[in-house]
Amino acid sequence: MKSQLIKSLLLLIGSALASMTQAGDSRIYWPQDYHRAVAKWQEIVPMKNPPTSRPAGSKPPFWDLKWHVYLEGGQIVGEATPDHVENHAPLPPFDPVWRGHEWSSDTWVAVPVDNGWIVAFDVGEFGAGVVWFNSDGSQQHEISRDYVQAFLATPDGLFGQGG
Repeated sequence: MKSQLIKSLLLLIGSALASMTQAGDSRIYWPQDYHRAVAKWQEIVPMKNPPTSRPAGSKPPFWDLKWHVYLEGGQIVGEATPDHVENHAPLPPFDPVWRGHEWSSDTWVAVPVDNGWIVAFDVGEFGAGVVWFNSDGSQQHEISRDYVQAFLATPDGLFGQGG
């Protein structure tokens, strides 16, 4: 009786884990052994003749993995993430409102500028915009309607990466 109960419990736990990994968080299969400092990364040479097809219904490894690479404390760092946009400190001291909506932080990126903030919104089929806000967010001006997912500040100016 006791061994049957243990087998049933193990089967239940196994089923729960299987359903979580099929419909849930695939990040548990992402690489975990990387160093955040990109300078310490090692090159991995791809296969010379990779398979040209996969079994029906299967996905390539790490199909939803995205890397956010940015400057932190003078060094280039990288993090694995499922997010399309990356927001790193500093962040505006206000919640950016665009086209009458306060969008969730995974739909915009921001960068401080001399007279306020430049915020890029990417809300997919609902549109995109690059907007200047003053320092407290009470004033704004739409600069463009381009899809921008990241900013790069350089001595030559501010660049937006989009797609």
